[in-house]
Amino acid sequence: MTRYLAVLSAERSLAEDDIALLRDTALNNGLVVHQANPRRFLASSPCLPVHCDHTGSALLLGTAYVRDGSSSTSLQVEDSLSAQRGDPAAPLRKLWGSFVMFLPDSYGPGLRIVRSPFGRLGCLYAQHGGRVLVGSDMPTLCLAGLPRPALDVAALTRWIGYRELPAAQTCLAGVRSLLGGVGLAVAEGTQERQLWSPWHVAGHARWHHDEQKACDGVRAAVLRATRMLSAKSCKPLLLLSGGIDSSILAASLATIGGHYACLNLVHRANAGDERTFARTVTRHLGCELLEAEWDLSDIDLTRSHMADQPSPSGRSFMQATQALLARGAAITSADLTLDGGGGDNVFCALQSVTPIVDALRHGSLPIAWRTAGSIALQTETSLLTVLGATMRRLLRRSRTSRWPPDTRFLTPEASDAMPPASDHPWFAAPPGADAGTAAHIAAIAAAQGWAEQGDLASPVRHVTPLAAQPVVEACLAVPTWLWFRDGANRAVARDAFAPRLPAPIIARRTKGTPDAFLAQIYAANRRLLRETLLDGRLAAMGLLDSQALNTFITNPAPVRDTTYLRVLHLGEVEAWLQGSC
Repeated sequence: MTRYLAVLSAERSLAEDDIALLRDTALNNGLVVHQANPRRFLASSPCLPVHCDHTGSALLLGTAYVRDGSSSTSLQVEDSLSAQRGDPAAPLRKLWGSFVMFLPDSYGPGLRIVRSPFGRLGCLYAQHGGRVLVGSDMPTLCLAGLPRPALDVAALTRWIGYRELPAAQTCLAGVRSLLGGVGLAVAEGTQERQLWSPWHVAGHARWHHDEQKACDGVRAAVLRATRMLSAKSCKPLLLLSGGIDSSILAASLATIGGHYACLNLVHRANAGDERTFARTVTRHLGCELLEAEWDLSDIDLTRSHMADQPSPSGRSFMQATQALLARGAAITSADLTLDGGGGDNVFCALQSVTPIVDALRHGSLPIAWRTAGSIALQTETSLLTVLGATMRRLLRRSRTSRWPPDTRFLTPEASDAMPPASDHPWFAAPPGADAGTAAHIAAIAAAQGWAEQGDLASPVRHVTPLAAQPVVEACLAVPTWLWFRDGANRAVARDAFAPRLPAPIIARRTKGTPDAFLAQIYAANRRLLRETLLDGRLAAMGLLDSQALNTFITNPAPVRDTTYLRVLHLGEVEAWLQGSC
């Protein structure tokens, strides 16, 4: 496990006894000490790469890649870290990856911590005893003497309502997560500052209106991200569903060359059995394919596999996924695992008319008409309905994305207390922003949640290339309407990799889901869920509408919609509460 701990002086400098205690604690927990002075103590796992600038005062923990290169050396990273001192955002314009930087005063007032966008290396912080404690995860953060924080009920309520959106405030009082692209100034207290945002690289002035240039840019970014993220791997293992996103990753690995294998997870129901698609891809590319079936015996709803995290991000079916991934990695001797998470979001797979609005504003009437027809086919809606929705969207002046919370089975009081989703910093569109771009960036915010706070644990290093910063930036350079054609979404990504993938995969419109397996989990644990939730902490805090929940769970009729997924989610939150708070 890669982890780190930092203690920064905010109000009170570290005394010699404090430094000695921190050093002993770090060494006893297998950490290597990098800095130990009255201003800053910093230690990390021996396996976590460490880079410093030419003066040794700025440190970067984690893996970083130079933006314009096909490979990165330590010297290139250190040169980028040293450049343009005084501007804490400068390294983010030169580097990408999964890292946390600790910058000296010369970058601005107070010590600064900067987290890379879409990086998997966590960054939690809290104030305690006049100091700022920073760590990769809660157990490591607590090594610095942080008492177990109390539950933040308001933050928990937000989490229940906006599960897919990342949040800076965790569900533990006083503990915050530094989101990717944000810098933290440590002087008298702490202050966050947005250093990178999709809006910094988005907008019609940066669009490639030429479809071929758009395809070339997306293809190059995906190949570069995949190549650099897998460069040190001898045997990658890709989670391959056979959908367009994971298939693009398989094609990228094949283009790069070298040995790799794919793992297809199966549930023997129509929507959960994608073996035919995965086999089509691997036969075409000539790579190894393993198939594994999800098993209920790997699921325990009474525990959360994210119990040591500050928010209830664990999903029950991921327990089975992680078990199968670990077995697959052992069989193939994999030293790296990959997934296509976030591909839908980054490749602009919107269920929205906003691309039509963008086409009317910056394209042409024929382009807008074609886009409307494609969206109508995709959503199985009449063209008249789509055009009506487009007119209503045109009349709406606000460019702020709307993300309604899920308040099912919550009390009216809890529902009324739900904050708006617009508190995510990327939801604040600048003046003149385009509606489609705003919707695309809102979707990318969900991809940020998967990349930075996801609940998939691998026994080896794990990466999510499609949610890497270069891929996000390349996709934001594509006019939103170009992603839709002939009833298909993600058209630019499909075109970019059409020469490398079988035609049936490129043309695929359906999408497999684990919903049948989730329904099986729900059916097997219905009584347990009822007892756990109705007698649990969520109910005791007055957050649950127990009567509505009981009515739904005790209904003997077969499950006909996806409401059971909401019950499973509440059960997962309850398991986290029972195991961590």
